[in-house]
Amino acid sequence: MEKECEIIKDLLPSYVENLSSNQTKEIIHNHVENCENCKQILEMLQKNNNNMKKRKKMEEEHEVDSLKKYRKKMLKLRSITILLLLIIMTVFIGIIIKYVYNNCILKRSFNTIQDLKKAENYSLNIEEYEINYSTEAQRYHSTKIYYKDGNYKKENSSYITNNELVNPNYIFYGSINSDKLVKVYEDTKTAVIDTNTLNRIEPYTVEMKENEFEGFYEYTNTYGRDFGIINNLISKTTIEARTEIYKERNCNVLRIQHNSTGYTEIWIDKENSYVLKERSEIFGKYFYEKIFTLNIGNVMEEDVEIPDLDSYQVRGNNK
Repeated sequence: MEKECEIIKDLLPSYVENLSSNQTKEIIHNHVENCENCKQILEMLQKNNNNMKKRKKMEEEHEVDSLKKYRKKMLKLRSITILLLLIIMTVFIGIIIKYVYNNCILKRSFNTIQDLKKAENYSLNIEEYEINYSTEAQRYHSTKIYYKDGNYKKENSSYITNNELVNPNYIFYGSINSDKLVKVYEDTKTAVIDTNTLNRIEPYTVEMKENEFEGFYEYTNTYGRDFGIINNLISKTTIEARTEIYKERNCNVLRIQHNSTGYTEIWIDKENSYVLKERSEIFGKYFYEKIFTLNIGNVMEEDVEIPDLDSYQVRGNNK
């Protein structure tokens, strides 16, 4: 019996693992039915085997759970990465669209001004309003320019608060490439014939006329230029654009400089790209606005002709 137990004990591990043949299983089964010692050993082996299976199952479940968590984490990370890339792409595309939109508006207006420099018949009225908030002083200045085929007339007038006249109203008459300039004061019926164009050495030229447009449309000429792709992106993507109606005209309004201290705006006609208004303000300190009224082809010969000076007190200035 003892020898048989030794044989059975050697077979029990395979029996527990269900690796024994049916014949061997039957022999073991019959033996443990009659051998308490082998039966206890079998029960112990079965218990250990069950515990081992449970641990293995738990380890497998833990491994599967860890793998699921890892995959879930990676999926979440991938989703966040894709979302960030989409946000970056959206912002980048938005910047490009904003740049192209703002640049097209400014470029069209800038090119329009370049074309206007060559115009041979136009009238341009420039009204300037200025307010100094600290002193409460207000100023209004008007410049009306009539130009036709090389001859021009400029009307100037300025006022401050309470309509007090800053400078006497006067009108310039002159011609391109001529050193003769007639300055007429309608209020006092006096005229100055200056053959040195108010002490300018050179005559009034086409280039000087064109350069005046650079000063008239200050902000458009500055921001409408091409400064290279990097500088353009920096300067023109910060511009805030909106649409408003001004004097019954649909306008693109570009706020080109804006921060907590103030802003600068350009109002551009959508249809013909003419600049209608430029405005700047330093909050609590200063306000300045320039309004443009431009007409092409409306100037007649009599608009730029020097008036009959017989009724004026005439003096010369030949310094």
